[in-house]
Amino acid sequence: MIIINNSRRDFISINEVIRILNYIINKNINGIFNVGTGKSYYLNRIIKILGSKLRIKPYIKILKKNDRIV
Repeated sequence: MIIINNSRRDFISINEVIRILNYIINKNINGIFNVGTGKSYYLNRIIKILGSKLRIKPYIKILKKNDRIV
C-alpha cells in the first residue's frame, strides 16, 4: 500500500450514506451535497486498523510530494 503525502481523509459509514440519500430522495431535495463526519483520519492509521482486523501487516510507504511511484 502506498500513501502519498501522509494524507488525511474523512470516512463515513455506508449506513449513514444510505440514511442521507433516503432523506434527500424522500424530501425531493436537489443540489450538490458534501457528506462527511467532519473528522479526518490519517489514511495510514486506517490501513493499520484494517490490517490488524484482518491479521495482516500492510506495507505502507509514505511518499513525499516530489517522489515518483516506481
